[in-house]
Amino acid sequence: MMNNREIEENFEEYSSHKKGELEIEIDGQVCSARIFFFDEDFMKKHFTPHSDGRIIISKEVIEKFNPDNIDNSYFWKLAAKSFPVMAIGDKPEWLHTDDLRIKNFDAISNLHKPLGALSCLCSFLDRNPNARILEIGPGFGNIKKYIENHYNIENYYAMDICPHFEFERLYKCDGKNIPKEVPYPIDIVYAVNVFQHLTKEQKRSYYKQIEIILREGGEFIFQSFVATEKSLMEKNENNEYYFGVIDEDGQPYVHFFNQITPVDFLEDIIKEFEDLDLNLVDKVIFKNVGIFRAIKN
Repeated sequence: MMNNREIEENFEEYSSHKKGELEIEIDGQVCSARIFFFDEDFMKKHFTPHSDGRIIISKEVIEKFNPDNIDNSYFWKLAAKSFPVMAIGDKPEWLHTDDLRIKNFDAISNLHKPLGALSCLCSFLDRNPNARILEIGPGFGNIKKYIENHYNIENYYAMDICPHFEFERLYKCDGKNIPKEVPYPIDIVYAVNVFQHLTKEQKRSYYKQIEIILREGGEFIFQSFVATEKSLMEKNENNEYYFGVIDEDGQPYVHFFNQITPVDFLEDIIKEFEDLDLNLVDKVIFKNVGIFRAIKN
């Protein structure tokens, strides 16, 4: 396991270039602090431009801050200390405001609604008004506030590894295990834009624990980046690949600060659930994002 001093050095380097609340300045250019940020010699050795414009990264880069190889709680503790504002987006109006709804990218409208994750949750709550809910990765608590405003439900629980977020019945986790404070059986587990930032081992660990804590007929709803043969070659409105970072085998990755995690291929997600007591009943794929709904058998 990587020692914590290397994690400290990583964020010391980020902080030395800090320009804004979630921005750094490199060679006169201000950019998001979430970009890759290694020294020039390391970049030249481990980052190779592909002929189509994507970047091929080495296994050493992938493993350097792999959540399986580090004290992940310590990594996020330093990330939060270095950048006290943790907005999802990079627009100035999202960063430079005290309004948490704006700071968090207006997550209800931009993340939870478009593909139907929120409607799946609401449909379940309409049918189960006394449901016990566990949200993984709640951020500033957008879904908690939504539930409080639309439902008379008291059994909401949440877990997050980032120390930024604090509210009632939010429990800190280590990135691999559901905290023991979460009571079960749980009726529904909900997670949006969380699993793309986990390794395969982390995801597998959570899937198995969710399988245990869900009651029979309970649901697991999650939204995450997903790779398909089509989405691997698609570009966004800025003419950039949705998955612009790949390894030498073509596996796509996403990153947050210098922590790099693999994007699951659709067929691998389906295969993973075949070995669980969770029946994957619905999936919606739009470009590089998928929403999935599984029911405990």
